[in-house]
Amino acid sequence: MTKICSLTFILTLIVSPLGLAQNTGGVFGPTVNEHYSAIQYRSAFDRENNTFAQRLHYEETLNGDFMWRTVVGTRKTRASDFDFEFFQAELFWDLSDDHDRYRTGLRCDLHLNDDHRPHFFGLHWMHQYQLEEDWSLRFLTMSTVDFGQNARDGIFLQARASVTYRFDKHLSLGAEWYDSFGSTEDLLGFSDQINQLGPVANYSFDNGYSVYGGVLFGLSERSSDSQFRLWLTRVF
Repeated sequence: MTKICSLTFILTLIVSPLGLAQNTGGVFGPTVNEHYSAIQYRSAFDRENNTFAQRLHYEETLNGDFMWRTVVGTRKTRASDFDFEFFQAELFWDLSDDHDRYRTGLRCDLHLNDDHRPHFFGLHWMHQYQLEEDWSLRFLTMSTVDFGQNARDGIFLQARASVTYRFDKHLSLGAEWYDSFGSTEDLLGFSDQINQLGPVANYSFDNGYSVYGGVLFGLSERSSDSQFRLWLTRVF
């Protein structure tokens, strides 16, 4: 019943008149905790292009090493402000021991798009290092291959990183970086890449809810000047 109530709350947010953005991705880590499940709503607003995107996650661990997640995304189109954009299925594999300072893992994706856009398979390599008790660093490389109608050639490459400081059990502050390099068939120069950097904050409540917010600023010519992001999460 608690899960149903939380899902209803998040779906209500989805149909509310929010202005949101293109980059709803995150710097995800390799850690998988047994007996864990969560629902998450993500939104962001691109001020320069006045565009928005949003997505809904549900994730649950199979054991202490594997976790699955499903993602549904929407976007603004001429027909609707909240048109279906994609469905994605993900599988996380934690390759480290629970008490390791350096942790690593893999994530596999199956991403299905609408509107005759190509689908893709993804394989991503995650790294996380506990610098000190309160400081942590994440870095991940992402690779995807198109399939289906209008599939593009090559392997598409991305990299993401974050550094986070945890003040206490509730509040964490940090910075995140995102870069998209294009296809191995035609790697992009810096000015043509989507390259973004910005501050983030996360606050966790005692009842299992948490709020994440941040701003991403464009570092390259092709990147938009700023995107504002908001996530709401309920852990069970």
